[in-house]
Amino acid sequence: MITKKGPIILEVTPRLSGGFDSQKSTPISTGRNFIRAAIRLAIQLPLDKKDLKPKWKKYCAVWTILAKPGRVKKIICMDSVKKMKGFKEFIFVKNEGDIITEIKDSASRPAYVITEGKNYSEALRLAKKAAKKITYEMSEIKP
Repeated sequence: MITKKGPIILEVTPRLSGGFDSQKSTPISTGRNFIRAAIRLAIQLPLDKKDLKPKWKKYCAVWTILAKPGRVKKIICMDSVKKMKGFKEFIFVKNEGDIITEIKDSASRPAYVITEGKNYSEALRLAKKAAKKITYEMSEIKP
C-alpha cells in the first residue's frame, strides 16, 4: 500500500507453485520435497539439500475427472482402480451432496486421479484409464 510515508507491506502470502507440482507431481516423479524445504526455512532451520536433490526419475500425470453440472448423488469408484499399475491417488474436491457447476477453471474441477509411469505417455495413459473408472451419478439442482 502506498502511504504518505511511502510503500508499506500489509501482508505477504507466499506459496510454492500452484496446482499439484510441489504437493504431488514433483515428489512422485523425482523424490524432491520442496514443501519440507520451505517449512525448514520458514522455521529457521538450515536447508537440507537432500530435499532438493532428485532421488529417482519417474513421470507423473494428473488427470481431471469430469462430471455434468448438478448435485452429486453418488460417486462410483471401482476398487480395481486402486490396484492398477501406476495408480497413486484420487483427490475428490466434490463429494456426495455437493454441487458441481459448469467447469470454467481449475478451481471448479470435481476430482483428479494421479498416476506414475516409466515415461510421460505411460503415466498419462494410466491416468486416463483410471479416470474412466470413476463416475459421478448426478441429480438436477432444483431452483
